[in-house]
Amino acid sequence: MSGIAGRLKGRVKVWRRGLPVAVLTALVAGALAGPAVAEEGILGWGLNDYSDLGAEVAGYQTTPVRTALRLPSGVKISEVSATADYSSMALLSNGTVVTWGENEAGQLGNDTYTIGTTPVYVCEPEWSSGACPS
Repeated sequence: MSGIAGRLKGRVKVWRRGLPVAVLTALVAGALAGPAVAEEGILGWGLNDYSDLGAEVAGYQTTPVRTALRLPSGVKISEVSATADYSSMALLSNGTVVTWGENEAGQLGNDTYTIGTTPVYVCEPEWSSGACPS
C-alpha cells in the first residue's frame, strides 16, 4: 500500500466553521492528497489536479470533500489507500474495489486510460467470467 495508512483509535470528528461535519474512522496520508473513511463515506482533501479526490470538484481542496462513491445497501468501506501517482482506491465489504484519480497507465483497473473523476469499479481479470461492474 502506498501512502501511510492508519486505523484511528476511536472516532475523530472533523469540524468546519465550528460545526462537526464528519466522524473519521480511518485515514491515509498520500503524496499530495489523502482520503479518509468517515461514517458517511470517503472524504478527501489536498491536490485534485487529476481528480485525486473523486469528488467532481476542481483544484486544491483545503477542507474535506465527499467522494461521489454511492454504496449499495449494506456495503461498507473496509480499507482505503492513496497512491503516489495521484489515484486512490477503496476495498468494499463485498470484496469489490473502487478506484479514482489519474489513469494514464491504466492504474484504475477499469479497462480505460480515462481519468476517474468519480470512483469506478475495478474490472475482474480477463481470465475470469466477469466483466467491469457498473
